Amino acid sequence: MNIGDRVRFLHGKEEGIVRKIIDARTIEVEIEDGFRIPVQLRELVVIAREEKHLFDEKEDKRVNNSDILSTEGLYLAFTGESRFNFYFVNNTDFQVLFSIGTEVSGTHKGLASKILESKQAFMIKPMDIKDFENWGTFVIQVIYHLNGGYPFKEGMIRRIKIKSSQFYSSKAKAPIINEYAYLIQIDAENVNTQTLSNKLNETKTVRKVGFIGLKVEREVDLHIEKIAKDASKLSAYEILTIQLETFQKHFDNALALGMNEIVFIHGNGNGTLKTEIHKRLSKSKDIKFFQDAQKDKFGYGATLVKFN
Repeated sequence: MNIGDRVRFLHGKEEGIVRKIIDARTIEVEIEDGFRIPVQLRELVVIAREEKHLFDEKEDKRVNNSDILSTEGLYLAFTGESRFNFYFVNNTDFQVLFSIGTEVSGTHKGLASKILESKQAFMIKPMDIKDFENWGTFVIQVIYHLNGGYPFKEGMIRRIKIKSSQFYSSKAKAPIINEYAYLIQIDAENVNTQTLSNKLNETKTVRKVGFIGLKVEREVDLHIEKIAKDASKLSAYEILTIQLETFQKHFDNALALGMNEIVFIHGNGNGTLKTEIHKRLSKSKDIKFFQDAQKDKFGYGATLVKFN
């Protein structure tokens, strides 16, 4: 069993991906929503390549051209499972000049730049799932062009840090490529774009991108009655567990969508939830700082998180 293998639990319906070898008997598996849990090897079975091939074959037979994502836009697309082909997809009417690179620990590395015609895709490079944690932050710059008269369309720059929980929930049949892929739209309509020249002069840039089907709020209320049904029947341990799972999910989503900040409303109470949240935030390398949020509105019952 290797890192990146897709596995199934022998005594349950869950599936996941091997992320870490803990010891000779135990591995760390990432399941739904990005949660990682230690599992005994004897409790798992690797999903055979033959099984996956048959599944994909059946899946392809169920899909026709009408199933291809038709939304116009610019996308990053990753086809494959353990080793991906990484594409830049131009599903617009514009010719685009794009540049893409990565940032890891403050160092920028260029990957590709190209003039890409309308309704074309360009394969940037293979990407290995075993290196997922080290992919870094993708930095994409784009300029649009059409011959003749047309309404001016401003260029843009995006900074995208991909989280695995959102990555694996973004699968769709990609336009142009005509294959199933993990898709990230980088020019979502809800993004406020500015001119590329202005963007390049800013120290902070808008990083919000569109994961297929992913939504996030800027203020997340963690009071148990807001996030769980029949809260009166839950134990204190169950309440805290649900609250922390909700916090982690929204934190990961905000990071994946490139939000600049998010507020978690945890209340005062006995301070246990706030303490646990602050412990997690203090260990994260993805945030600039966190502090009490709008004391005039929340008192000490909310925390503002600012992302890098």
